[in-house]
Amino acid sequence: MIRTFRQHRIREEQELGGFWDVTLLSGEPMPEETHYKIGIPGCIESIPALRRFQGKCAYERSVILEEDGDYLLTCYGVSFLAEVYWDGELLGTHYNAFSRFDLHIQSAKAGVHTLKINVDNSWNPEISALHVPNDYNAYNGITRPIVLAKVPQSYIDWFQLTPKKEDSGWSVDYRLCIRGRAEKEMRYTVTLAGQTVSQEISAFEETCIVCGTIPCPDVACWEPISP
Repeated sequence: MIRTFRQHRIREEQELGGFWDVTLLSGEPMPEETHYKIGIPGCIESIPALRRFQGKCAYERSVILEEDGDYLLTCYGVSFLAEVYWDGELLGTHYNAFSRFDLHIQSAKAGVHTLKINVDNSWNPEISALHVPNDYNAYNGITRPIVLAKVPQSYIDWFQLTPKKEDSGWSVDYRLCIRGRAEKEMRYTVTLAGQTVSQEISAFEETCIVCGTIPCPDVACWEPISP
């Protein structure tokens, strides 16, 4: 479950929870049995025989795509080091069990695909000076939800607004991050407080950040005497 409530729905999403195949690759203590099925979100410590295991495991499942196109894979938490593979090809890596990360799958074909995430919970000070034996357990697992969303070739990743007041009145500075790819010029439009700005941007690969200012002449400052 990603949210306890939903105010709107923009992207077609599927949660990739449920039972995944898990294979122990390396680590200690290594049991005789190295293949398991566990529920995701979850961790291998939920299996009594693996409650003290530290090392690398491969989490794997099949994913069915109904349409050709681009997809965004969002992992909300993998403990601790994750290597993500799509049909055997490395999509990306991420370190930190408590932060989400996104990976863009480009030009995927409809059909059955294989998603594999190698997860390592070994203490490794070479990755982080903080990742050393301590008074907590470094769980091994996909411990938070994982979601696959259908996205266009270029999509909005994040949007920042900074209001400011000058002698001429209120305005808003904005920064817009567009991810994916654009093979030719494209136009974006931002509307705020009844004001609209539009601008063309050049073709790009991976990421494009655009900035601008929107005047807000009808905006008034809140005051206790005039709320």
